[in-house]
Amino acid sequence: MRIYNRSFEAISKARESRIAKTRAWSTHSKMRTGTSGSTRATGTSAKSSGVTSKSDSLLQQILGKLNQSVGTTGETLAANQTKSYDYGIAEVSARRVVTHMERLMADGEESLYSGDEKTREALEAEIAAFADDYNITVRKLNSTASVTDESAVKNLKKVFTDHQAAFRNIGITVGEDGTIALDRKKLKEADTAEIEKLFGTKDGTAAKLKTLAEGVEASAKKQADTLRKTSYMTSTNYSRYASADAGNAITGARYQAKG
Repeated sequence: MRIYNRSFEAISKARESRIAKTRAWSTHSKMRTGTSGSTRATGTSAKSSGVTSKSDSLLQQILGKLNQSVGTTGETLAANQTKSYDYGIAEVSARRVVTHMERLMADGEESLYSGDEKTREALEAEIAAFADDYNITVRKLNSTASVTDESAVKNLKKVFTDHQAAFRNIGITVGEDGTIALDRKKLKEADTAEIEKLFGTKDGTAAKLKTLAEGVEASAKKQADTLRKTSYMTSTNYSRYASADAGNAITGARYQAKG
C-alpha cells in the first residue's frame, strides 16, 4: 500500500506540473497574439490614413487648379443660362404679339370692329394685352446686348414713330428704349374707326408688327437653343474632367502609399 501511495503521489505531482506548464504556455501565446494583432491593426490603420491624407491633398490641389483654370467658364455658363432664359421669354412673348396682331386683323364674324359694346371691350382688352407682351419682348431683347436684337428693337420702334400721331390719338406712345405706354382712358375714348385704320387692315401697322414679331420669335428660339446646348456641353465636360482627375489623384495616392 505504501508503494502504491508513493506511486500515486508521484503521478499526481507530475500531472499537476504538466497542467501548470500548459496554462502558462497558453497565457503567453494569447499575450503574443494580442500584441501582434494590435501591431498589425495599427500598421493597417496608418497605411489607410496615409492613403486618405495623400488622396485628399492631391484632390484639393487638382480641384484648386481646375477652379483657377475654369473660373471664367463657370461665369460664362451662368451668363449663358441667364441669357437663354431671357431669349426663351422673348420667344414666347413675341409669339403672343403675333397672335394679338392676327386677332386685331381678323375680319368677318371674328372682327373686333363691329361697333357693339361687348366687341369694343374685347378690342380694348386685346390692345392692352398686346402692349404688355410687346413690352416684355422689347425689354428682353434690350437685355441681351446683341447687335441683331438691337436692330430688331429699332425696327419695331420705327413702326410707332412712323405713325406717331395716329398712335397717340388712340393712347399709345413709344419711348426711347422701344417700349410703348398705353393710356387706357384715351384708348377708351378713341373712335373705333381710328383703331381699325392702324390695326384692322391686312397691309397696315398690324401686318408689319406681325412680320417683325415672327422674326424675333424665330431668332430668339434659335439663340435659346444654341445657348442651352453650349451650357450643357460646358457643364458636362467640366464634370467629366473633374471626376476623372479626382479619380486619378486617388489612384495615384494609393499607389504611392503602397510603394
